Amino acid sequence: MKKRIVPVIILDEAQFLKTDILNDLIMLLNFNFDSSSYVILILTGTPVLNHTINRAVHEALKQRIVIQYETTGMNEKDIETYISIKLKKAGRNEPLVMPEALTALSNACQGSSRKLNNLMTHCLIVGAAANRMIIDNDTVMEAADEIG
Repeated sequence: MKKRIVPVIILDEAQFLKTDILNDLIMLLNFNFDSSSYVILILTGTPVLNHTINRAVHEALKQRIVIQYETTGMNEKDIETYISIKLKKAGRNEPLVMPEALTALSNACQGSSRKLNNLMTHCLIVGAAANRMIIDNDTVMEAADEIG
């Protein structure tokens, strides 16, 4: 029996796709015969993407969506775990971030891992410049002010 390869197309930042492009994607998905998919299309983006797809003009595309999933941002516990894993990969086993600083990080990054990574980088720079051995609330606030 011949092994079939199904191509996977991933479009990131899909909230920026225009209606014409979204309509063209329907044509890609129309080749679904005998319950076999000839292509897997993954659209990723911000919550705006869900609002766009839920518009009446995109009903045909919405009907072809097999799985729809919306993630939420990281909470404070997620941030603590995330930072701990990153630090262990870098070779540090002791905690680096004070508990009150975790709250400040959580508030500042609003659940976004991209913002958290950026803010943590600035925290490390601010902390190193001030010869601080741990990241405390003041370090987070100074770093957040630098970022703007």
